[in-house]
Amino acid sequence: MSAIAKPENDYLRDLRYARAQSGKSYPRQIWETLRLMAGPGHVSPWCYYNYRLWDDALSWEQKREFIGQNVHDWLLFNVSSSQSESLLRDKVAADGALRRAGFRTPPILALFHPDRELEETPVLRSAGELADFLRNEIEYPFFYKPVTGNGSFGVGLARSLDRRADVIERLGDPAISVAEFAREIEESGNRPDSGAYRQPHRGYLFQSVVTNHPAIAERCGPTVATFRFYVITDDRPPRVPAVNWKLPGPDSPADNSMRRGNLYAHVDLHSGEVLRVKRGRGARLEQFDQNPYTGKQMRGFRVPHFQAALETARRGSTLFPGARYQGWDIAVDSDGPIVIEANYGAGFDQAQLSTGRGLLTPEFREYVRRARKLNTGRRFLWPVSWNRDESIWRLNEIVKLTKSLIHRGKRAS
Repeated sequence: MSAIAKPENDYLRDLRYARAQSGKSYPRQIWETLRLMAGPGHVSPWCYYNYRLWDDALSWEQKREFIGQNVHDWLLFNVSSSQSESLLRDKVAADGALRRAGFRTPPILALFHPDRELEETPVLRSAGELADFLRNEIEYPFFYKPVTGNGSFGVGLARSLDRRADVIERLGDPAISVAEFAREIEESGNRPDSGAYRQPHRGYLFQSVVTNHPAIAERCGPTVATFRFYVITDDRPPRVPAVNWKLPGPDSPADNSMRRGNLYAHVDLHSGEVLRVKRGRGARLEQFDQNPYTGKQMRGFRVPHFQAALETARRGSTLFPGARYQGWDIAVDSDGPIVIEANYGAGFDQAQLSTGRGLLTPEFREYVRRARKLNTGRRFLWPVSWNRDESIWRLNEIVKLTKSLIHRGKRAS
């Protein structure tokens, strides 16, 4: 299965880089980190350095608007219902709801699952059945992903089948024999879901590959690039406070920004104009006017069908009224918007990295206040008071940061 680069922080490198760029001393960096951890966004040292919050081009109030990722689960629990969570975390059920409502989604070619049914779609129960299907029936290329899960873990793109060698060629992953691929899918698909959805079997979806709009493909390459629309709802109509355009690198089967080499872009919500393109984060942040892989101009490019894609996210969110914070991944092909998937929640990092601004604005705070009132069934206090594992992790990050500073002092002496 496709691997994702796990983000790791070298805090000694980060301390040095921040001091070199801003002139800010090590103790002051740690003091600011502690103040922001205790603030409304509960940011961690990871956030401080990856969002470049040491940069005083941001005012202190702007820094306090950044949200730590640990707040994400607290927000979902406090504003959304468990029924909507179950529906959105199940990609087969969510896709069915979208299709019945008239939204375009990638055609499903097959489902691998030990006991589930899917109308008019081949359902495969074993590695042997799947191997036969891959050799004789499925149309290449195809995209595969778990029925439950997020972050593009376990996804991939099969480009072609070498029938003589009985090997599947994949984008960004080594070629693999049909039998071994089928075994991997069986082992992963039959594994219980480890997330909040807790299904006894994850299962796997096989879908047709979506192609980018020609104007997008010219600038970004053939692998589908999706917009992540952040949709919030309360007792008012749905709103989209942020959008992030996820741009895959040439050897990446998915556009998640956690994957090495992938780009992400800040797009103006009103005009659909690309304002900036970035790669990496923190000390490794790069910014571009052109796509570094295609050489084509990106800054100033107006995305075709952007407003239609934005409206698709707004309208679609009403299908899941109990989910008051949703993330919609929408591609644009020659015919307009196509919904890749709707997500229960959406990580704050991509939106905040692409815009360089935090999401915890006065408007977002008002949304949280209103949405919590509507969600009377589930309620928890602010995350640091109940998320023990996350709190321990954040404490460990502070310890690592302090050790880096002490180590630096010892070396200097």
